[in-house]
Amino acid sequence: MSWDSVFAASADADPLKLKVYLVLIQILERTIQSQNNDGSWGKHTQEETAYAILTVNNIIGLPILSSITTPLHAILSAGRQALLKTTKETSKPEYLWIEKVTYASSVLSNSYVLAALNCSPPTSAMEPPFKIATTELAMQSKFYSKLPLFAKSSELNINMFMLEGLFSSAALRQGCAGIFPRKNMREEKYLKFIPFTWTGGNNISDQILNAEACLDMMVISALIYQADEFMESVVGSQPLARLPQIAAAIDGIFDKIETQNSTFESDRNFKAGVYLNGSTCFDDIIDTLEKFVEFTMYHPHISNASETDRGQLRNDLHEFLLSHLAQVEDSHRLRAQGDALEASVFRSAKGSFAQWIRSTSANHTGGPFAFSFLLCLLARDGQDFFPTAEGKYIAQDVARHVSTMCRMYNDWASIARDRKEQNLNSINFPEFHKGLTTATVEETVLKERLFRLCDYERKCLDLSMTELKKVCSEDKAKQIQVFCDVTDLYGQMYMVKDMTPAIKKREAFNHPVGELSGKRVKV
Repeated sequence: MSWDSVFAASADADPLKLKVYLVLIQILERTIQSQNNDGSWGKHTQEETAYAILTVNNIIGLPILSSITTPLHAILSAGRQALLKTTKETSKPEYLWIEKVTYASSVLSNSYVLAALNCSPPTSAMEPPFKIATTELAMQSKFYSKLPLFAKSSELNINMFMLEGLFSSAALRQGCAGIFPRKNMREEKYLKFIPFTWTGGNNISDQILNAEACLDMMVISALIYQADEFMESVVGSQPLARLPQIAAAIDGIFDKIETQNSTFESDRNFKAGVYLNGSTCFDDIIDTLEKFVEFTMYHPHISNASETDRGQLRNDLHEFLLSHLAQVEDSHRLRAQGDALEASVFRSAKGSFAQWIRSTSANHTGGPFAFSFLLCLLARDGQDFFPTAEGKYIAQDVARHVSTMCRMYNDWASIARDRKEQNLNSINFPEFHKGLTTATVEETVLKERLFRLCDYERKCLDLSMTELKKVCSEDKAKQIQVFCDVTDLYGQMYMVKDMTPAIKKREAFNHPVGELSGKRVKV
């Protein structure tokens, strides 16, 4: 069974069984990660160690874990060795917090210890919702272990992160369905690694985000990929003269959003005939973008966010969509220069590379928008997530640096693809070509110059995170660190393998309307 078929099977499995398995995987994952170096758990007490051994022992029998039972048995063995050692050292029960009081009982403690020392994994009658392809699991684990973020993670931990992500994949597919058209679009390979980026990144930071927030961010991450694909393939196939009209329509969507409350129900007929005399193709494009905006702005899980934080989300989402139009226009101008693609210099740029990469380009990644969405998810009681001007400023600086860095990594890895698809890449800016003649331009030189700027942005990110930790709580800093780690993880993955959906040159999805089938129609 291939990894693709495993992923597809998860979408067809019983939702309740998937949730039960997900909870069991999370319990096991958190238990094994909290084991002390000497094999014990908690404060090295007998009873806490016994609890953990019994937990691992009762889950290890699940058929879905058959490929990783050897390291799990090693964890049990280390726990029992620690238990035997502490049993010889003390005979008094430890006072533990049980519910609302400290409690100790020699009889109960000894019972748990004896059970932990003598238990064996039960045979599970719970049939797995799908079979795990162990070969593909090992290949994926090997790939992720090469990434800096997981350099110190064991193979077992990476496998557990992957399993947790796999059991979230069905909910992810359901969560991002029905907004962007998928007919005749390329394979959604990003849906295979997005769950792992959030489960892995969150586990590295001690599971500071709850499961619901992780799933919501998985969905937003997937929608960013789908929005990018839609804007590049569908909107990008429109005549250049139409882009200002699409931008005006996007402005109109956000004007309505500003005047509506959370009970707003969209009237999608408001666009018909207003901008292009009722052009159906135009209406379909704007209808899709409106669904995306409504899904985000009226998401039920951000209802506790403050008006200020929702306003920032609205602004960042607006800029996200407009930046895609700017990218389409820039790519049009690059192609119009008529240069040989191998040595194309973006002579018609409207500003410097530094201006572009930190504004249009960073917004284009969806990083600032996703960051604002996360702050709204984490909000409590209508209060600003960062209540001070200093906190807000530094937090947005963090989001800007990590988004800029991620875009640079993306461009570094996708030079060949962007050249083939005639898309603007960072290395097309004149600054990278100084001292090089057209005849001597070498891709390795350009990539080296771009990589040095990636390194600079990383230093800026590290500095801004250091400053943010000084003005917010430890938990908030950890939550922001998860976002940075996940975003950075995409950059690390881009460096290993370009995973952005390829867009067939100027070809849109096969829509029943003529203009969306890739045909150029005069305005």
